[in-house]
Amino acid sequence: MFPAQRSAFSWQVRFNLNKGFPVRRIAYSSLLCSWIWAASLAGCTVEETSGPQLEFEVKLDESLLQFCERWKASQRPDCADFEQAAREFSDHPDLNPAIQISDLPARKRDIVNLLRFEGHFIPGKHSIQKESDPVAQARVLLHYMVQASAKRLVSLEKDFPSTDSRANNLSRTERMILASIVEKEAVSNSDYRKVASVFLNRLEKNQVLGSCPTVEYGLGYHRPFLLFKDLELQSDYNVYKRGGLPPGPVAQFSDEAYKAVLQPEQTNDIFFVYDWTTGKLHFAEQYRDHKDNAAIARANFIARYGREVMYKRFDDLYYEDLPQSEYPKGD
Repeated sequence: MFPAQRSAFSWQVRFNLNKGFPVRRIAYSSLLCSWIWAASLAGCTVEETSGPQLEFEVKLDESLLQFCERWKASQRPDCADFEQAAREFSDHPDLNPAIQISDLPARKRDIVNLLRFEGHFIPGKHSIQKESDPVAQARVLLHYMVQASAKRLVSLEKDFPSTDSRANNLSRTERMILASIVEKEAVSNSDYRKVASVFLNRLEKNQVLGSCPTVEYGLGYHRPFLLFKDLELQSDYNVYKRGGLPPGPVAQFSDEAYKAVLQPEQTNDIFFVYDWTTGKLHFAEQYRDHKDNAAIARANFIARYGREVMYKRFDDLYYEDLPQSEYPKGD
């Protein structure tokens, strides 16, 4: 059920002329929040009145587990507070489908309801109404993000309409999932459209996605080069073993990643590999060429960081560059 109560602050509802309503602003008490939600579905725009504000940042390509753990470290609502607030949104039509607990690693199992918001947090700096109660603060943030996300996606789809048959076969939720994978795979925030094309080609050919960050989302840790035992993970996030997309988005994604899914590069590439030492992606259409690219990337890694680090487990990282202070990149 969508939350029917809010802590003590006011909302404004601006009625939309395009919907035939008169333009007027009215301040409502927190007890009318459920009515305001219904009104917003009827074409009204809900706005918070001015008051003490809380500024915060969503980091590009982070997971919601990373986000709520950062908040806990700054003495803001913690993961348990976000999870409690997220339960109140169980019937919200814009959220991702519920995720099976068995598909998740231990730390994510405690925030299974919050994970339905994965991909809906928009990277960048934000300002919301400040609340003294941590669960109320989490509730305000979740409500803000799900509304902002819906507006963002509608705007992107309008401004960058898809003309690619591969992307046209995907629902909005599936596009969000793929955009989050593209974001994580494009580690250096480049080649978004080429990465999107590779995964759309794989989907079109009914091949497994073979996405390492997606597997890591289910594992709960990072390894520069996954081991065979990692790929035996029994989870729908193991897209080396199962076909199609994973159950939900795996990270927060940029506009560029979503635009890349809507308007991908026109390529026949099926493979790519990331060189952790240079921050560059290398694409290939044929497997033999991909094997050569992968061998070079592995040799570069060993030469710079050593063989042992290749398979080292990093519990505090999620498919991201190793700390530059210890593992600097080359040219």
